[in-house]
Order: sequence, then C-alpha cells, then structure tokens
Amino acid sequence: MRLAPLVVFALMLVGCGGAPSPEEAVSDTGAKTADAGTARIAVGFDGAVETSGAFDLEDGTGVLGGDRPHTIITADASYERLSDERTMTPITSSKRWLKWEKGVLVALALDPVVDSPADLLAFLGSAAEVHEVGSGEERGEPVTRYSAVLDLERFLAGIPPAERDDLRAALDDFWPGWEMTSPAVQLALDAEGRLRRADLTLGDGSGELAFEFFEYGVPVDTTPPPAEEVVTWAEYEELLRKECEALKKKGLEKTMPHCVGGCSAGEGEA
Repeated sequence: MRLAPLVVFALMLVGCGGAPSPEEAVSDTGAKTADAGTARIAVGFDGAVETSGAFDLEDGTGVLGGDRPHTIITADASYERLSDERTMTPITSSKRWLKWEKGVLVALALDPVVDSPADLLAFLGSAAEVHEVGSGEERGEPVTRYSAVLDLERFLAGIPPAERDDLRAALDDFWPGWEMTSPAVQLALDAEGRLRRADLTLGDGSGELAFEFFEYGVPVDTTPPPAEEVVTWAEYEELLRKECEALKKKGLEKTMPHCVGGCSAGEGEA
C-alpha cells in the first residue's frame, strides 16, 4: 500500500441544525462514505469504464468483475483468474487462480496513485477551495455537485514520511507542476453526504478519470479460491519456463510472448 489509511476529515456544523458549508460537506464525505460499509466502485478513463468491483470501504477487500469475478482481494493476498483474457492462457487444467502477495494487484483497481477505497477517500479528502456548483443525478441518485482543488501538500503531511518520496514521484507523473497548480476535482455527493462521483483531469494530458460509488451496502464475498486451484507466482513461473523449453525444442518458442528473449518465463507479460 502506497498511501496512509483513511483520514477522517470531520468538522462540527456551525449552529444548531444549520446546513453544512461546501467545505464541511466535502470534508465529511470520507467518513460518511466509509460508514456505508460496502459499495460498488467503477473507474472510468475518458468516458469508458476500465474496471469495476465491490469493495469493503474500510479494509479494501473486494472483488473485481461481475457475477464471475476475475480478481478476489482478501486481507492477505489477491487472486487473479487465469482463464480470463487479461491473464495468459493457463498451462495446467487444474490451476485456475494466480496468487499475488497483498498489494500487488490492488493498485490496478484504483490507479493512479491510490491502492484502496480508503486511500481514494483520503486522497479526495484533501479537497480545498470548495464551491457548490449545482445539482443533478448519478445513476439515478440525486446529488449536489462541487468543484474544488486538491491540496496535496496537506495530504502528504498526513502520511508516513517514508512513503512521501514515492508518492511525490507518482504525483509528478500524473500532475506535473502540481506544487504550483493544484489539480482540479469535481465531486458529486448524495443526500447522505456520501461520495457518488469524482472527476479529475490528469495534468500530463493523458486523459480524464472518473470514480463512481454506487449500490451502497452491496454484499461482498471475498472467499479465496480452493487451495487446489491456486498457483503462486513462483510455481507459475516454473510452469512457464518448462513450457518455453518444450516449445523451444520444437522451434515454436516465438509463438508465446513470454518465451521470447532467452525463453524467460514472464518476459513480455507486462
């Protein structure tokens, strides 16, 4: 995990029964969203959904994919289904899941910068210069819309010093010059103050990101696959090496990308 756990930005309302200011509404949204327990999250890039899944909003466990998940994220590991096109074709009939150590695949779910829903909420919790800009709907839910900028220096101050350099480097990649010009963010909150949508434009000009939260309270089943169906990366790499050696004897090693370049297991897999 690259970022700190969820930072709760809670402010007392001014006066009895008074409506929160835009700054207070946005500051509270991290805590109110996490209080919902679970939700579906979709990550979009330039208008197309890239990944989606159901998550526990506090501990980051969850599943990616629909009724037939392609990734299961447990408390101590992640499992990726080998039979999906997004992973190489399995080379054994019994091993259907590739096991990764905790944190390796989670970053692919909510990148850039963050690894988990809690991290994302903390990241967006650094919003400053907040202004209410209107109302509307997100997936049929009424929302209030806000514009803001991300005070990333304030956010960096709240994470362990040992992690700050890596995070600064990541921020430099996605928002060059962020220390001079804060990244803009558009937020949509529902009637209960929970996050429904966040939109950011990457400062390097590579595109626009959208994070959607919906179906709060959805069941999330993170039961790991049966042990007999799981292969670790070390075991999988060895299977790939043997496959490459067999193909090389037949002069067919170039038919598999991971066999190109000295028949190195995993080469070309990125």
